Amino acid sequence: MLWAVQAFITVLAGSDNDYERAESMAPVEWQQAFAEALSGLPGDGAALLPGLTLGDTSAVDHGLNSAMRVASLTHLTAVSGANCAIVTVAVMGLAALIGLPRWARVVVGILALAGFVLVVGLQPSVVRAAMMATVVLVAIALGRSGAGIPVVAFAVCVLLLVFPEWSVSPGFTLSVAATVAILVLAPVLARRFVVGFERVAPHTWVARLSPTARRNLGLILAVPVSTQLVCQPIIMLFAPVWPTYGVLANILAEPAAPLATILGMVAFVLAPVVPWLAHAVAWLGWVPSAWIAVVAQTAAHMPLASLPWFDGLTGAACAAVTSVFICFVIVARRRRLRTVGALGTALTLGLAFAVALSHVVGVAVTRPVDWRIAMCDVGQGDALVVRGFDNQGRPRDILIDTGRHADLTESCLQNLGITRIEAVVLTHFDADHAGGIEAVYERTEHVLISAPQRESDDAVIRGLVAQGITVTRATSGQRVALGDTTCTVLWPAPGHPSMQGGNPGSISLSVAAPGLSAIFLADLDEESQNALLAQHPGLGRVDVLKVAHHGSSDQSARLTNVLRPRVALISAGRDNGYGHPTGKTMRLLESIGARSVRTDISGLALISSSPDDLRVWSARGGGGAG
Repeated sequence: MLWAVQAFITVLAGSDNDYERAESMAPVEWQQAFAEALSGLPGDGAALLPGLTLGDTSAVDHGLNSAMRVASLTHLTAVSGANCAIVTVAVMGLAALIGLPRWARVVVGILALAGFVLVVGLQPSVVRAAMMATVVLVAIALGRSGAGIPVVAFAVCVLLLVFPEWSVSPGFTLSVAATVAILVLAPVLARRFVVGFERVAPHTWVARLSPTARRNLGLILAVPVSTQLVCQPIIMLFAPVWPTYGVLANILAEPAAPLATILGMVAFVLAPVVPWLAHAVAWLGWVPSAWIAVVAQTAAHMPLASLPWFDGLTGAACAAVTSVFICFVIVARRRRLRTVGALGTALTLGLAFAVALSHVVGVAVTRPVDWRIAMCDVGQGDALVVRGFDNQGRPRDILIDTGRHADLTESCLQNLGITRIEAVVLTHFDADHAGGIEAVYERTEHVLISAPQRESDDAVIRGLVAQGITVTRATSGQRVALGDTTCTVLWPAPGHPSMQGGNPGSISLSVAAPGLSAIFLADLDEESQNALLAQHPGLGRVDVLKVAHHGSSDQSARLTNVLRPRVALISAGRDNGYGHPTGKTMRLLESIGARSVRTDISGLALISSSPDDLRVWSARGGGGAG
């Protein structure tokens, strides 16, 4: 049973739960009753318990979410893994206690899984979780872990035939990799760990354990180690850091996850029937939930909690080679092979860390300190900083949009040393512009917005107000002073009722700083760009243009030819799937002599100026601007 729980907990650890949210199909009254059962629970444990139970992380604040990421524990609150698995295993355990045969236990487990999926919602991540969890369930129930590999292959083929877009999904790739690691590598590692216990610790408390206990201890260690070794090269492709304490944090936290999940589910079931008992059970579930939060926060705040790695295919390949060498160290029976593995591990880790650290040092040495505009690399989204200086030379900043993910925006702001923001401009409420709003909760007191159009827009506003932040509708002509720099709202303008919100009504700004002029067009389409030009016929050439809508083809050639920027900033994610920036837009910018700087090529980009010069610095040294 322990093997099943540990295996299921880690299956699908690479969920893309951050990108898609399951909408529960449980009755609203049931959900409200569960929320009432959790009322009164304190601190991070209360915020985590709904996530551990139903994958609902809405109560998890940005700080705890970042700590869970750094500690490699986010899979514990992802519906597409631990939750489905633990519920299924618990039901199968009860079925075994009452004496049901193996086939009946499997059927009951699959029915329980189906019911849980209906509760948390029929979203792609949940469907994937159910399919993969069922595969591992059948393999374990048959007592033949190796038999799971052809079944996994069959399941993957079926899912990709039905959902071909999952072939490029990081969550799907990681889920398959984690499953294979558990079925193939974890049993081998577990046996080697048991042998190691007998050789290295013959006179310690480990030697006094029974053979079964030693095997279980080996499995507890083997599952997170195997999944980390197999999944880490994939993770390096989009998060090039090495989680120093990830395995240790999982070893400490994962045993508490089944208890928290089961107690949370019991509280969920009891909530509308026996509220007082549900509340008492929720308090019991809070204990392991709070422990997981403590482990995450402690690991995230340890020295060198994550080590830099170089990105791209080279970084992923180096991580894969490192994983192979580590496996040699653990699995190889011959001393010579273990020595080769140890030397290879030291060389690859040393090389990777040396290259990454040299890059960090190089960035710190070459990055200008007098920059005026920063374009953060937040993937497919916008997050830009405009900086002015007061009379005493102190920087004053505004942030234009927050990207899709708060952790990416938080990382950029930390990288730039920004702890205080004079104001935040949410040009509009699309997720790739406002999804990372939690990153500024503790950094600002003022937010400018365009007209909200959806309930989700109002939810963002309510979240800001709950943090004590003043929210103001932006109006044409409104100014924000940043010492020697002034930002002026150009759009939306009165008299255009169909262009007050969304992309057509997204806030556009002009910036005037010593030796620098700029215009930020947010996500305006061609029609609204032409309307902006008609509203402001005095517009002329600028130094910097933030190209609208990530460089989509919906650009106004008229406005672009009037502005004729020297530098065009394009915030787009690598392989974003939208084709941004389009060839049409790039040709338009080239035709007016603008030099384009793109986050998908350059990463973080900084613009600095002097009376005679405009300088562009980029983290990757690319982007076409000098």
